[in-house]
Amino acid sequence: MGAAVERTDEHVREYLIYRGFTSTLKHLDSDMKADKEKGFRVDKIIDQLQLFIHNFDLNGLKDYWGYLDRRLFCRLEDIYRPTVSKLRTSLFRYYVVYTVQLKNLEKTQEFFQRQAQELQGQLEWRDWFILPFMPAPEQNPLFSPYFSRQWSDTFLVSLHNFLSVLFQCMPQPVLLSFDSEVQRTTCLQEENDQLRHVLFSLQGEAKLKKQEEMVHHKLPPYVQNMDRLGDTELDLVTSQHNPALTTTPSRNFFSTFLPQARRVPGKMPRGLPGSSPTQASLGRKDTAANQPKDPVPASKEPKPVGS
Repeated sequence: MGAAVERTDEHVREYLIYRGFTSTLKHLDSDMKADKEKGFRVDKIIDQLQLFIHNFDLNGLKDYWGYLDRRLFCRLEDIYRPTVSKLRTSLFRYYVVYTVQLKNLEKTQEFFQRQAQELQGQLEWRDWFILPFMPAPEQNPLFSPYFSRQWSDTFLVSLHNFLSVLFQCMPQPVLLSFDSEVQRTTCLQEENDQLRHVLFSLQGEAKLKKQEEMVHHKLPPYVQNMDRLGDTELDLVTSQHNPALTTTPSRNFFSTFLPQARRVPGKMPRGLPGSSPTQASLGRKDTAANQPKDPVPASKEPKPVGS
């Protein structure tokens, strides 16, 4: 939430500059410098509390916690009041332990003197009034846990988490809602870009895989041994795969009705390479001379006319 508030403040300043509201801009800058909520930045609030403790500023510590109580904690439901009370008690114990660790006995006694009227009626503080008079309180089983680094770290983390949840659950104004919507839209655009990149990568891989599958075709088995086949074997394999090439060509239909002697011989093949046209014509004449001529049919005898 702190980042959203910071961006919104910048937008407001930009708008005031654009509109020329210089006096309003000066008041805004001064209020932002004196902002006790630190722009809802939890880490800065924790730093401010620790700064009061390290400077032994008890009044500043009480006033700042009272401001947070009036501004934030009072809006919580009653079931969260014990949690706020425990955090306040731990915060003041953190201050007292810090004064004892730095051996600033004056600040330790000042705390109990100024808070005596408020704390003497509380059970959780009843045993703490003897702390300024103990020579080594860090060795006492009652106070030794509070002098450990683990306790101080646990307290600061608990306070940080409580404030973070509180700021997240607070009702937000329209400007902050607009900023959250812009951030959500930006995240969606980035996510869409990433998914689009993944989609393009998957499409490229699928296309490359498809091209590889198209390259590797499965050929017939005889192609694998084609380099070891002879011409005769290759013709045999080809005829087995093409039955139309092994069928006997059909003869002329009318040739079946002609006698064997009257069948017209087929055309002679053209002369072989190297033979002259004269030799080819002589061969045709010899063939025609050797063919037997058809016998002349005998004339029919006339039938005698009966007397």
